[in-house]
Amino acid sequence: MYVPRCARCHTGHQIEVASAVFFVAALIAYAGSGQLDRLLGILPASGGERTAAALWAAGACLPGLAWIAVRHARLPWHRLAPRRRGYAYHHPEVIQLRDDDWRLRPGPFPYWGTPPNPHLPPRPGRLRRAAGHTADLIAASCFLAAPINYFQGYDELAGVLIAASAALAFLSSKLKPGR
Repeated sequence: MYVPRCARCHTGHQIEVASAVFFVAALIAYAGSGQLDRLLGILPASGGERTAAALWAAGACLPGLAWIAVRHARLPWHRLAPRRRGYAYHHPEVIQLRDDDWRLRPGPFPYWGTPPNPHLPPRPGRLRRAAGHTADLIAASCFLAAPINYFQGYDELAGVLIAASAALAFLSSKLKPGR
């Protein structure tokens, strides 16, 4: 169901989404161009090349700053300030729809507004929780050790540590499921 928005909300949300997409694209382009490797010292670079890489890094972060500014309505232009979704409750078309027993969905996923399941599985036992917490701890240590090994020249080991941390985090989520 289409929720009507005023022109101010629509423009603000369009600019917000576009700046978020540009932010992700700028970071990927920055890392893909090799400037990140020069900035971190992985590739040999002179002082001027590192300065240029730092300036490119600042430029790549500008769309992210614009996204945050639009998201929190910190810009002085009134047309760029998106309003939250609850603002649509006072729109005349939404009031008419609500009079016909229509209601807004609670979120982007269809099950957010459903009542909680009364038949939850029992809480995992002490041994299973301890194994899950241990797997979490080992996954965190693997994740922290990966960049250290990468910068010391052990690229393959860093990749294995990243894969191990992802596998252990998945395993721990199955050992101690959240409620």
